[in-house]
Amino acid sequence: DIHGFHHLLPYYHVSIDGPGLAVAWFTAAAAAAFVLCPNVALALTATFTYTVFGGVYEFCHYISHTRVPLKGYLKRVKQHHMQHHVVNDEYWLAFTLPSVDGLFGTLAEPKAVRRADPTAKRAERRRSGPASD
Repeated sequence: DIHGFHHLLPYYHVSIDGPGLAVAWFTAAAAAAFVLCPNVALALTATFTYTVFGGVYEFCHYISHTRVPLKGYLKRVKQHHMQHHVVNDEYWLAFTLPSVDGLFGTLAEPKAVRRADPTAKRAERRRSGPASD
């Protein structure tokens, strides 16, 4: 899967969707909004909102995979995402809004979580390759 392949890459890499994938994804979302919404104003609002939140997600993910020193909220976001990579990738999934993990049971104290065996996971992911979800 894409998530698994992402974990095979060096930790500090540019981790942002390429322009082609982003354009395709946002175009599909816009098309869905125009099909599902009862009027153009609502469809435009949905498309704009989805695009803004998608941009925030991509920015947070990108900044989490750089060596840029951060403060405040962005530092917390990066630490949250680092736990996801370093401790166990089944936890700390909602890194743009870390508090959301509490709602879904994926927020934990790092010491209370069994550390994933990165060697075994990497070997398994290399065998399966970078297929999409």
